[in-house]
Amino acid sequence: MRDGRWAIAEELIWGSLTLATKEHALSLGHILSAEQEIRNYIANLGEERRDRQMRDSFNQLDSFHDMVEKVRESGLRLDYLFMLLDDVASTIEKLWSSSDDNLSAAKR
Repeated sequence: MRDGRWAIAEELIWGSLTLATKEHALSLGHILSAEQEIRNYIANLGEERRDRQMRDSFNQLDSFHDMVEKVRESGLRLDYLFMLLDDVASTIEKLWSSSDDNLSAAKR
């Protein structure tokens, strides 16, 4: 990603977070389709779990494009972008893991 493919990275992380959120909801029998529905679901799940990264993940991604522009214009360090991506990636991993747990429990 250091070669400037930030737009592609942003799209991939948005898609991954959206799919992981929808999968988690589906593992509990809920079908999400609208963007606001998906955002609300993960915000509420983050609140329930007291997980700031999860709760704020879509809001963090909302600021990603602006942060990329600031890095390009002012030469800010890339560390901030990677920290944001790490937070969102961590949320995605938690969602997938929790979905697997939900599905395993449902099979019993």
